[in-house]
Amino acid sequence: MFKRLFFIVFSLLVTVCPYAQTVKRKFHSSASGKSDQEINTTVLFHNDKSREPYQPDSVKVMDQIPPVITVTEPKNLRGVAPTQTQDSQILVKGTAIDANGIKSVRVNGQSVGTTPQGAFSHTLTLTNGSNALWIEAEDTYGNKAQVQYAIERQTAAVITLNTPKATFGTYHALLIAVKDYQDPRINDLQRPIADVTKVRQSLLNRYTFLPKNITLLPNPTLKQLADTLSKYRRQLTAQDNLLILFCGHGQYDKDIEQGYWLLSDAQTGSPTTWLSNASLRDYLRGIKTQHTLIVSDACFSGSLLLRNSPSIDAATVPIQEIHKLRSRRGMTSGALTTVPDESVFIEYFLNRLNTNPKSFLPSQELFNSFYQDVIQQTKFVPQTGGISGTDDDGGDFIFVKK
Repeated sequence: MFKRLFFIVFSLLVTVCPYAQTVKRKFHSSASGKSDQEINTTVLFHNDKSREPYQPDSVKVMDQIPPVITVTEPKNLRGVAPTQTQDSQILVKGTAIDANGIKSVRVNGQSVGTTPQGAFSHTLTLTNGSNALWIEAEDTYGNKAQVQYAIERQTAAVITLNTPKATFGTYHALLIAVKDYQDPRINDLQRPIADVTKVRQSLLNRYTFLPKNITLLPNPTLKQLADTLSKYRRQLTAQDNLLILFCGHGQYDKDIEQGYWLLSDAQTGSPTTWLSNASLRDYLRGIKTQHTLIVSDACFSGSLLLRNSPSIDAATVPIQEIHKLRSRRGMTSGALTTVPDESVFIEYFLNRLNTNPKSFLPSQELFNSFYQDVIQQTKFVPQTGGISGTDDDGGDFIFVKK
């Protein structure tokens, strides 16, 4: 009887006590007269400091503060007005910070990884028109934060459609054609004057060049060209743009890595009668135009350009941004090689000017439209890029249609 009462009392205590442990104990029943028996008993641990104290849920401290999201790229995101871009993809970078740690970050519903410092990145593909960008971060307590942006993807034609043409300044052209050489040892050429005359007509008919701002120099001497370039140094300003086209012979001194234009009074074996690339660069540095583009259809004219000059992707950069950066760029019919006297390069250059449907045409885009055709037909490789030793800031010359 005593044994049964003992177990009943302990069973009741176990049901109300948060901490208990069942252990083996020796129990002696004097009533039964049996020897000590090893039985299971339950021992209570009310004061055992090695165990965690009981704490009801009502007094637990909960984090209710959501994470902080900071977007570092794209840098031009705005909270209300849509951000415009021409890119098909953008890189989204930022941080999600919380004192108790970040559980997850999602960009447009897609989970992205984070560093221990909360940094994240994700490449987002854009469709034409309106795109939504939303970023959600959740901490380890389930608190969530979200930021949202609107991104408008437009083509270059849409973005530049309403750009006032007057903002691009005044356009000037210097067209140099050397057909006849005074030195009988230098072969005369057949097409330079006819070619540059056709270019002049295209600039007048289709683009914002006025007759008074186009200078045609047929068979000029070195002094005549130098005088004209000096005049541009005195007269042109940052509100002007200058196109220089040269059709004639070229020469290259590989010992000093110097290229030259040969004017009508050039003498064989006499570099002092030639116009060197170094002298041309000096003139370009002194001409204060916003943009200067040199188109050179001559042998070895590629020596004028920067090596590995980065190209401009006019399809993804707004025309206004290209125009803001000063440029001193060149476009040549070949690299450090001879080129044919019958110029396929000028033929394609002129054809693209005459068939261009766009209101604003960067020279890089013009070049991209025909250089592969020139390679396939002639095996010569046209070149384009910034002109070394000048103040080229990475912009481009823009042909603006009437």
